[in-house]
Amino acid sequence: MLKQLLTATALLLTFGAANAQQPASGRELIRQMYEKNHARFYTTLTFSQEVLNYQNDSLLSKDVWHEAYLSPSNLILKFTSWESGNGVIFANDSLYTFEKGALKSTRYRMHDLLVLGFDVNNITPEESITRTEKMGYNLNRIEPSTCMGRKAWMVGDTTSKCFWVDAETLLFLRMQERTGDNARSVEFSRYEYFDGRPVGTEVRFYRNSSRPYMVERYFNVKPNAPVSTTIFDPKKFAEVKW
Repeated sequence: MLKQLLTATALLLTFGAANAQQPASGRELIRQMYEKNHARFYTTLTFSQEVLNYQNDSLLSKDVWHEAYLSPSNLILKFTSWESGNGVIFANDSLYTFEKGALKSTRYRMHDLLVLGFDVNNITPEESITRTEKMGYNLNRIEPSTCMGRKAWMVGDTTSKCFWVDAETLLFLRMQERTGDNARSVEFSRYEYFDGRPVGTEVRFYRNSSRPYMVERYFNVKPNAPVSTTIFDPKKFAEVKW
């Protein structure tokens, strides 16, 4: 307990020196994220990504995926090639999975990264707050922290679900979910700016380890590219391109 108190005190002193004022709650932080980033964010994004799969430090495989995002919470991924017929759609708080062009499964899914990494900058703060709490984050808890060497705010419970936000840019950095002895986390490990618009172009995935099991690196990144709502129709998955 003493060690935790000393750590928290040191972080507070560090943040104080940087003139960073702690938001009263995760709800207030979400409002600040929207206020700071809404004007420079994007409602659509298209890109391709190199996908690197690891076991410990050994590279097991590489792939290329193609993705398109439309706010709020619409995302389509096509795996390997446009013609493979394999991929997923996130839409209407549901996850649709496809194999060889055929719909294989549908289940309820709110996508944490879409809500916290993208939608939070587009939809009203009250909508984001409702959706974030619905995903199981405790927005009453907030504390100063560090994340990937950055001063950050940590929101939620480290024993269940929490996320980190850069204290300077107010951009999403990392989320973590823990169930018993099992933990998974995802971090936006690199941001790049395209015409002043921030895009997390490297994403790292972890599972019960400090070493990532998957890394995504984006290329052909196009914020505010034309994206039609029709590409998120599960009935049209096999045929759509963007």
